[in-house]
Amino acid sequence: MCDEAVDMVPTRALMLSSIDNVAAVLSTARRQAVVSVASGSGELVKALNSLNEIPFGHKIATQPIGRGEKIIRYGYAIGAATRDIAEGEHVHTHNMRSLLTQSLKMKA
Repeated sequence: MCDEAVDMVPTRALMLSSIDNVAAVLSTARRQAVVSVASGSGELVKALNSLNEIPFGHKIATQPIGRGEKIIRYGYAIGAATRDIAEGEHVHTHNMRSLLTQSLKMKA
């Protein structure tokens, strides 16, 4: 199969809560790939273009996220943006810090 045919098939991503601002890609998304974001019930939420390559299981921003804003996944704040993040951008440790370790330390 040629690369052009692969690029025509949208990459899928899953967003489990309607308040999430990120979704998990279900296969590696190439730079500028069309990413179809679906809800947990399989309903299409939106389609967007990936701004960079996003590895399987990593997060893609489904809307612009400003520096300091919370990263919401599964309906919970899992992190905060360390810089502005554009819609379609890879969201990971290079542009967010985790809030999960802080809450785990507080419970221990």
